[in-house]
Amino acid sequence: MKTKHYLLDQFVMASRRSGLSVSLKKTAVLVQPNPDNIYATPVFTVDNTALPVAETFIHRTGSLDDEITARLAKATAAFGCLRKRLWDDHGMRVDTKVQVYRAVVVLTTLLCSSETWTLYRRHVKKLDSFHLRCLSRILHIKWQDRMPYTTVLEQCDTTGIESILFRAQFR
Repeated sequence: MKTKHYLLDQFVMASRRSGLSVSLKKTAVLVQPNPDNIYATPVFTVDNTALPVAETFIHRTGSLDDEITARLAKATAAFGCLRKRLWDDHGMRVDTKVQVYRAVVVLTTLLCSSETWTLYRRHVKKLDSFHLRCLSRILHIKWQDRMPYTTVLEQCDTTGIESILFRAQFR
């Protein structure tokens, strides 16, 4: 079912007038089906290029659980990629490692689009637990050392994840 979508066309035209372009490789459409005809999926096109239809954006119940699980998996992979080259390098200063952790790879991956999240306490605990595990790994602190988290944060000269999230949302 190929139909003309007025709002999409207007958006693309407004973008072009502003000197911007819509990346068709990165654009997908999330369709809320018509209750009368849930099987007919419309085709959205820009410049005769059909846009893919996304299955989910955020879970239909509005829960962030799936999004946070995916973000944690990506951040864990990013952190793991730097284990041998950076985190285990005893010649590198701790503040340099923490700056890389914050700015370049792990925190940016973990908190991508977090400004729009409506979090519950369980989400913050999950994210904070990951954050503190990473910082402890950077400092070479084992869980058996029973180091208070406040000390870990002080040694890394950073704050907990909740503070970082609030700053991002208030920005």
